[in-house]
Amino acid sequence: MTPAEVYTQIRSQANESTEAFWGDSEIMAHVSNGENLIAQQIGCTEDKTSFSTGDGTREYTLGSTVGTVTRLTWDRYPLKAITLDQLGDVEGMAYGGIDSSGNPDYYYLWGGEIGFSPVPDKAAQVAIYNYAVPAALDSTASASWTIPDKYGQYVTSYALWQMMAKDQQTAAEAQSYHQSWLEGLGTIQKDWLQTKNRGMFPTVNCVDSIFVD
Repeated sequence: MTPAEVYTQIRSQANESTEAFWGDSEIMAHVSNGENLIAQQIGCTEDKTSFSTGDGTREYTLGSTVGTVTRLTWDRYPLKAITLDQLGDVEGMAYGGIDSSGNPDYYYLWGGEIGFSPVPDKAAQVAIYNYAVPAALDSTASASWTIPDKYGQYVTSYALWQMMAKDQQTAAEAQSYHQSWLEGLGTIQKDWLQTKNRGMFPTVNCVDSIFVD
C-alpha cells in the first residue's frame, strides 16, 4: 500500500471521508511517524553521507536525515564514539584540554552536530554510515515510502490508534488499533529478518582443509 492508499483506508475506517474531526495534516503526521517507527525497527534505511573537516574546526552540523550512526571514518580511519562526559575525561587526561588538535580519535553527537577530538588539524574526508531518518510525509499525495510497500498496511493501525486516542469516546477503538499495531510490528520484524537472511551469503565451514556447507 502506498501512502495515498493508506490515507484513503484510514479515512474509510474512521468513517470520515473528508476533513472534520481529524485534519489531513494530523493524519499524515501519524502516517509519517508510523513509517519512521517501522524504519527504525527493521533498519531498512541504510545510508552514507560525507563531508570534509576544516583545519581547527571542532564541530559540524549534521544533515536532518542522518539518524543512528553505526560507523564513522575520518580520512578513512575509523573513530570511536564517546559522550560529552567521556570527552571531558579523555581530553583532560590525554590531550591537555579543549584546544588540542591533531588527527581525531573520537567523535561525539550533540544537538544535531558532530564534534571531533582532538580538533582536526587538516582538511580530510568524513564518511558517516547511518540509518537515515525518513523524510516527513506531509501530503496526502505522497507517492512512496522508505519502507517496503507491503508494510504500509501496518501504518494504518498506528495512525488509527493515535487518532482514536484523541477522544475518550473512542478509547476502546484506540486500544484495539494499538494491539493491531503491536502485532503488526512483530510480523514485520519476523518478515524482515527472513528477507535479510535470504540475501545472506551461505555459511561455509572448513574441516580438514576441505570446505563444506
